[in-house]
Amino acid sequence: MPAPEVVIPHLEGTVGQIAGGKESAALWVKQMKEIMLLTVHKDQTDWSFGVSEDVDESANDIETGGVLYGLLIGTNSADAELDFFAVVDDADGTYTFDGTAALDNTVNYVTTLPAAATDGTEELHPFTFPEGISFTNHMVFGADGQDGTNPATSDIRAWYLIRTTAGVLA
Repeated sequence: MPAPEVVIPHLEGTVGQIAGGKESAALWVKQMKEIMLLTVHKDQTDWSFGVSEDVDESANDIETGGVLYGLLIGTNSADAELDFFAVVDDADGTYTFDGTAALDNTVNYVTTLPAAATDGTEELHPFTFPEGISFTNHMVFGADGQDGTNPATSDIRAWYLIRTTAGVLA
């Protein structure tokens, strides 16, 4: 399991490559580094930085348990509809997200993603959780339109910073 000094260069390189100098992404990287280097976290060796490609209504299972510290959500659809992005604590990792349904008690975080200004040009939306969002079951990411229209393939993806279950429970 990686320590901050292993994760930070990977995070900087990956986000730097996809962000193209966008200030919001640079700020998110700075915040993630600050969280990892807090006294309480700096010696932890259970950090994981990754990407969840093609987030849609058939949600992506990220990790069993763990703690989420940051999301950088990319969307490249300029359709008129707003999309919801949900982070769910799902019992078995097979969650299906419906943007028209009422949220249930397994949804730990939800946000609305605006349409991109230009279709096909990715816009990044950073979210930071300094105290972390803990998961007992499966950490799952899902997205769906507010009217229930499913996002097109590869319209939404998310980079995330987590502490994995193995380290959190140790």
